[in-house]
Amino acid sequence: MRRLWFLVPIVFGMWFVGCGEEKLTVQDNLKGTWKLTARTLPDGTTLKPPDVGGLMEWFAINDRRGHVTVAITGQGDGQRTYDFENNACTVSASAFSMERSLLMGRSYLHGDGPVETDTAPRSLEGRLTVDGKKTTLTYGNGVAQTFEEASLTVTVPNRYTDTWKKE
Repeated sequence: MRRLWFLVPIVFGMWFVGCGEEKLTVQDNLKGTWKLTARTLPDGTTLKPPDVGGLMEWFAINDRRGHVTVAITGQGDGQRTYDFENNACTVSASAFSMERSLLMGRSYLHGDGPVETDTAPRSLEGRLTVDGKKTTLTYGNGVAQTFEEASLTVTVPNRYTDTWKKE
């Protein structure tokens, strides 16, 4: 029995480390439900609900993979528009890829078109940067998503800047 006392500090140390703060993953800044609260156009006009609205959910499956669904509605040329997309995302310390499996709706970018469903797989890749509680996904086409605590800013160059809040 006396010979086993040396194990007490080791076991206690392992318990102490195991009960400490959980390891943060890249997706910790991204996951959750986000609500679109405003869209600012290049001319400075700001649209708010009900003229524009949206929900996004980032559901982490594990440290590297997640499901991302986005639904956006808007008022385009007097016609209500909407888009819904479903994506699988893979993240690393410095990069990400989005694999879109479904896009459905009357595009909010091109509101005059018919309702469409696109199930052709699409892949987008980009750079991921983390600075404390701020995580930015930058796509090859210049689109950037910046997650910072309970705020998300999506910038689509020359089109709009969206402001989202975590629910």
